[in-house]
Amino acid sequence: MNGCANNTTVRYLKSLGKILRISLSLKWIDSDPMFGYKLKSKNVERSFLTEDELTKISEKQFLTERLSQVRDVFIFCCFTGLAYSDIEKLSLSNIKKGVDGKQWVYTNRTKTEPGLLFPYYHQQSQYWKNTMTIHIASPKTGHCQFQASKVK
Repeated sequence: MNGCANNTTVRYLKSLGKILRISLSLKWIDSDPMFGYKLKSKNVERSFLTEDELTKISEKQFLTERLSQVRDVFIFCCFTGLAYSDIEKLSLSNIKKGVDGKQWVYTNRTKTEPGLLFPYYHQQSQYWKNTMTIHIASPKTGHCQFQASKVK
């Protein structure tokens, strides 16, 4: 596949293979052209943002309010480790006092289901407030709309 990384190509070819097997079972084709072809994904080392990089992003000033909102949600995701789909579901009712007397965020992950709790730090609070304000002001704002706002 032109312009795709190895793992993306493998994912596309697996989908194509499934279509070919269905076509074979429906007798639309006589043989599986991918028979015997082995697809190999590569392990990818993901790097993390450094504290300095996070600081630079958090201090970046944008010309539009929308990009500032995207930055705040991104930083909050970095602090919490939550995906955007998990952030969308959060509300102030998710902050509760823990057994240690400190504030904790209690939530369920969208994809992995099990409950999750993590300490609510003062450093997160600025981004939490901004993130909650964004969702209260426009609750149907999705990840794609955030991404599209970067292009404008």
